[in-house]
Amino acid sequence: MSLLDVDNLSVKHGVLIALDGVRLRVDEGQIVGLIGPNGAGKTTFIDTVTGFTRATNGQITFDGRDITRAPGHQRSLAGLVRTFQSLELFDDMTVLDNLAVSTQSPSLWATITDALWPKSHDLSHAHRVLDLLDLWPVADRLPTELSNGQRHVVALGRALASSPRLVLLDEPAAGLDPTETAELAATLRKLPAIGTSVLVVDHDMSLIMNVCDTVHVLDFGKVVASGAPDQVRHNPKVIAAYLGRPPAPGEHADER
Repeated sequence: MSLLDVDNLSVKHGVLIALDGVRLRVDEGQIVGLIGPNGAGKTTFIDTVTGFTRATNGQITFDGRDITRAPGHQRSLAGLVRTFQSLELFDDMTVLDNLAVSTQSPSLWATITDALWPKSHDLSHAHRVLDLLDLWPVADRLPTELSNGQRHVVALGRALASSPRLVLLDEPAAGLDPTETAELAATLRKLPAIGTSVLVVDHDMSLIMNVCDTVHVLDFGKVVASGAPDQVRHNPKVIAAYLGRPPAPGEHADER
């Protein structure tokens, strides 16, 4: 069943066209990859789908509801969340507290009363993520005390703490070594089974090709190829987008 439908999505900044008629779909239980060279529009796509950038044209439908003009917080409450390249962790809070913050959606009145009469909060969702991502050994540590790989896992955990229907990951493997990337891939494969579909943007082709059911390729703001990983890997348009020239006979995209 379709969870996210993006139809003819365009974003313009003055004369600059960041996205040009993008069509993309994520079905329930899928892991979908979005790849492309630097400047292709991948982060702009995530920003627009999650409400951080306004669409110039097109429609975004999530779980059957048109969210094209919905503010970002409403999209998040509906179960559409994201991570950031810069991770955006709270460095003065423990790992557990970073996760716990993401499980709370208090009203203004609740915020005021909690400040005056502090009360305990339900940490069950945060504990579930600690279990899922094997973060219990660092639960009481600050993000500044963690390795780069651990910080990436915490950022993923914070996105998962609210039990989202769909999580959009912006370069989750950036800076990770091969072992950490393999561990990330294993974690991503678990998510559809717990009810979270995934759209992942990354430059690590091994991660994308190993975990994704479908891969879309952006180049200059347009989708130039879509399909199963093996189909995309050998697509001449994909090879040209990454190599900047037509592919030589027998050359493949993963030989860049």
